[in-house]
Amino acid sequence: MINRFCLLWYVLVGLSVAQSALAQKEVLYSQYMFNPMAINPAFAGVREDFSMTLAFRGRLFSFLSQNSQQIATPITQTFAADGQLGTGRFGLGLQVLNDRNSTLGTVAISPALSYRIDLPNLARLFVGVQGSVSFIPVIGVGTNVGGTSALFGAGAGLYYDAEKLFIGLSMPEISVRMEKFTGLAFRNPVYAQAGAKLRLSDDLLLMPSVVLSRAGSEPLAVDLNARLWYHDKAALGVSVRQNNTFFVGTYNYVQASLDYQLSNNIRVGYQFNSTAPEAPYSSFQPTIHELTFRFTPNPNPLKFSYF
Repeated sequence: MINRFCLLWYVLVGLSVAQSALAQKEVLYSQYMFNPMAINPAFAGVREDFSMTLAFRGRLFSFLSQNSQQIATPITQTFAADGQLGTGRFGLGLQVLNDRNSTLGTVAISPALSYRIDLPNLARLFVGVQGSVSFIPVIGVGTNVGGTSALFGAGAGLYYDAEKLFIGLSMPEISVRMEKFTGLAFRNPVYAQAGAKLRLSDDLLLMPSVVLSRAGSEPLAVDLNARLWYHDKAALGVSVRQNNTFFVGTYNYVQASLDYQLSNNIRVGYQFNSTAPEAPYSSFQPTIHELTFRFTPNPNPLKFSYF
């Protein structure tokens, strides 16, 4: 009887850990509008200049819940950095994510490497790979005794960048399994992306794009995106997302964004999400917000980055 109870307990813990890790990865994927490397490791080095981005995601100002004294979750912090390696064809990237959804916190680290192939008319094709490791704590009921499970994964992608067009195809998690607990496999989404850079006037640049994704038997997810840059200084964006699958279900929501280039080195941004798909059942502050800060130490004065 005790052995059966222990087996049932480990299965339930394994499922909870899997759901936390799934939520973590899906939150990271949802940030591709300001961090394209989140869904495609081949983007590492596309901007050429080395840059670092910090993102803070959570309920509005992380106010205390009205129903308890706990800080409203989910709360996520993301760090992303990438750039061209010297003057060569290789690009390097790194992503670190710290996510807390309810009582289970997770940390993920994903280094990326890309190789650039120069094409006619200044077009470029990037081939990228990445590895990932997720550290997930497991704590027993009513105790502080537990451990940490390390889950390893790998991904790959292609990214085509031209003067007026960008296309991406990627699978950020080719294979990763819950070997230590249930053998439960993660969703391994495939992403296809296509967009344009349309110069409307000397001051206005419009960037429409579409992102399609699917994981296994889940419905096809369709994201329709647009970002309008003014004078290479400020940008307004909108993303309408249909059938985006998180571990708790499939959801439609809207993301709106505002970016402002404070200086050649510093860009700040704000993203509003009409719902928090990783925690959709909370009646306390159903929307979720993100603040982003990007620092580029030595920007190229002749080439502005619109991503």
